Amino acid sequence: MAIKKAQENYPKSIYALMIFRLILITLILGAAILFLAGRSQSFSLTPIYGLLVLTYVISGFYWLAAKLEVAPTLLVTVQLSIDVALVTGILYYSGGSESILTLLYLLIIISSTMFVHLGGILYICTLAAAAYGLLSWLQYHGIWETISFFYPDRLPRPPEQLSINVYLNICFFYLVAVLSGFLAEKLRQKGEELESTSRKLRKVLLDTDDILENMNSGLITLDGEGRILHFNRAAESILSLDSSQIKGKLYQQVFEEVSSELSQVLRSALEEGLVNSRTEIAVVSRNGHSIPVGISTTLLGMDEGERGGVIAVFQDLTEAKKLERKVRQADRLSVLGQLSAGIAHEIRNPLTTISGSIEVLRESLKLAGEERKLMGLITRESDRLNRIITDFLLYARIRPADKTVVDIGKVMDETLTIVRNHADFHDGIEMTNALKSQTVCVLADQDQVKQIFLNITINAVQAMPRGGKLTVGLVEGQPTARPRANNGMVRIFFRDTGSGIPAGELKNIFEPFFSSKKGGTGLGLSIAQRIVQNNGGELEVESQVGSGTTFIVSLFAAGEFGEKEDEKKERN
Repeated sequence: MAIKKAQENYPKSIYALMIFRLILITLILGAAILFLAGRSQSFSLTPIYGLLVLTYVISGFYWLAAKLEVAPTLLVTVQLSIDVALVTGILYYSGGSESILTLLYLLIIISSTMFVHLGGILYICTLAAAAYGLLSWLQYHGIWETISFFYPDRLPRPPEQLSINVYLNICFFYLVAVLSGFLAEKLRQKGEELESTSRKLRKVLLDTDDILENMNSGLITLDGEGRILHFNRAAESILSLDSSQIKGKLYQQVFEEVSSELSQVLRSALEEGLVNSRTEIAVVSRNGHSIPVGISTTLLGMDEGERGGVIAVFQDLTEAKKLERKVRQADRLSVLGQLSAGIAHEIRNPLTTISGSIEVLRESLKLAGEERKLMGLITRESDRLNRIITDFLLYARIRPADKTVVDIGKVMDETLTIVRNHADFHDGIEMTNALKSQTVCVLADQDQVKQIFLNITINAVQAMPRGGKLTVGLVEGQPTARPRANNGMVRIFFRDTGSGIPAGELKNIFEPFFSSKKGGTGLGLSIAQRIVQNNGGELEVESQVGSGTTFIVSLFAAGEFGEKEDEKKERN
């Protein structure tokens, strides 16, 4: 027999069948008991009570079997089969084959369409036809004397009429079985198609929602009234907002504080129909910093006369802006390198001659007063011009890094010794080398590392003309020996307590010739950054006016290569 597969609501249907059976049989047998209670009858009501009690007892077993999770298909088959027997018993006490309750067989057949396919329906129909036919045959041959509690005085029909009645009823059973089975099968197929379509639609919706949620770009969707329908994770990150708290709200209430420009772009699209293929706005981050954001808007299509919604897609341009600045800086550096090399060569030769001549004149002439002062000025300015040219040449001719294992603690110690003898150093400056007690190695050019440290340290000393403190050490969170943290980079900080750098100047701090110090060439930090990049590292700066400045140099850790070099040194 073909049995329908159990579905999620299948057990609920079994419980519904149990309840429906109890209600129907209780109504029928209860009506019979009430009808016969006050009348004199030739038979006892005990069989009717027996059928009623039997129905409740069997239903109790059904309920228990369902709770014990007996196979649903087996339970349904047993129930429908026993239902046929119960109906046959009811027919026996209500007139046999002539009973008006013969229609109960049809209810069983129709009920079976909820649980089984056409083959199963025909099985139940055949079982009902066999029971009905057997009851009629026993009645026809007088083996069972059927009685009727509804029509106790009714005379039996002639055998010919009884046979025709039985034949027509059985034919009607099969007709109902085939038609209801066919319709149920069609309905079932449509239901399965609908379920399949629903699953596909849910999958498409889930896939689409998953794609939108995992986009790298922020996505905002507004309806025609300006309420926020969709706000993905990237949008949460960029705008520092929680989607669960803003969905369903008007965009003006949400975005006005974050970015009035964003609110204006959405207003132009929603109310005026003006879309932007690409525009740049600024939003305020959680920590109060301004973030450049590129945004484009599109209108959602709606029926004519209705105002559509808006889709806004945007990206954080912070990294793109950094890269753009680096590209521009690289272009300028390339041009500057070529230009400075040529100019330096042209200037340095006559400058050397001039400087030499001045020294000769200074020694041979006995100058006094204003003349000596002017001669000193010429000498100092010649020296300054020579330093500028030297910086030019260093900037233009940074050689490829000859990378070896470099102990940055030792290099830093040597650097501070040199700085203590620098003209700008004085007793009011305290320098602390936290690297001295550590063994930290990087893979870089040792001379170039010293030049980096020297330029940054001298810059820090010059930023503290009234005294202060310079501290050099490892960024917190790194191990003290050959760290592999931060993608295998060692991060060294130079923290001074100088006057700090204003935010407007900070972004230009590594630009060539940019200097806030009187008489500065503006090349010291530019050279340091270029050397760091030449060694595959990165130079960062943080500063706050009145608190001081911190430079962070990131260089590749020596790692295993450094360990092997140390082993060689120990063996030697």
